[in-house]
Amino acid sequence: MEDKTTHWKNNTHSNWWMDPGLRKNTGWIVLLYFGSFAVGYDGSLMSGLQAMPQWNRSFNNPSGVRLGLISASLPLAAIP
Repeated sequence: MEDKTTHWKNNTHSNWWMDPGLRKNTGWIVLLYFGSFAVGYDGSLMSGLQAMPQWNRSFNNPSGVRLGLISASLPLAAIP
């Protein structure tokens, strides 16, 4: 079978920073990469807060499923 994509012309610039599509793609990759650091920081902050007696009193000493739901809901704020 003949490959039908070999006759397509490469429409990207040879330097990625000169091509608007590749620049945008690289920007999204960088944003998502650093976003994972922010979620990791928030997760460790949430673990630290759960160890505080004030936090436990404020949330009526959650445990089991309720504690899991509170922790799992943290990344929901990152959804646009």
